[in-house]
Amino acid sequence: MEAPEDISPEVLQAVEACYQETKTKIENLGAVNPTAWEEFQEAQQRHDFLTAQRQDLLDSIRDTEKAIEEIDEYSKNKFNEAFVAINENFKQAFQTLFGGRSGEMRLTDETNINDSGIDIIASPPGKKLQNVLLLSGGEKALTALSLLMAIDTQFIVITHAKRTMEAAQAMYGVTMQEAGVSKLVSVKFHHAEHAGGSAAPAAA
Repeated sequence: MEAPEDISPEVLQAVEACYQETKTKIENLGAVNPTAWEEFQEAQQRHDFLTAQRQDLLDSIRDTEKAIEEIDEYSKNKFNEAFVAINENFKQAFQTLFGGRSGEMRLTDETNINDSGIDIIASPPGKKLQNVLLLSGGEKALTALSLLMAIDTQFIVITHAKRTMEAAQAMYGVTMQEAGVSKLVSVKFHHAEHAGGSAAPAAA
């Protein structure tokens, strides 16, 4: 097909150059991939799956952080309640065992209760208020006993001392009413008090 006579050589040259440029671009694209659409769809599905997984992870992280905050707050409240109650019991037990003066527990870091330590401050009769580490061996033992009693610890004491038996809430002993026959005897003192009577200690 011949070009119209009224088209100038300059226009033909420009059109030819545009044609060659377009042809080169098409050749540079390479052969047509007939499976390109299917590959795009697979890539799109993979992208959507990974995006959903990422969002699930972000949601899990957010929920976990929220749960940790709630647990920390709950732990802080429960610890504070227990600390106040035990500290009050400790003060009373300390005064009872030492016959006066004062002892108490103090937090090492009141602004961070969950990670705070606890110091025992004691003031036995005749001494100033000081850290329990500065007390004598006997004073440390009585202070430790006060703390154990403050947290409602149960004690099993093997004794023949009558005053120790009288301080117990329950007593268990072994008696031999007949030769060669042992019998277990138990006494719960609060039951006897409710009944209006008194229970004699069983032989231990």
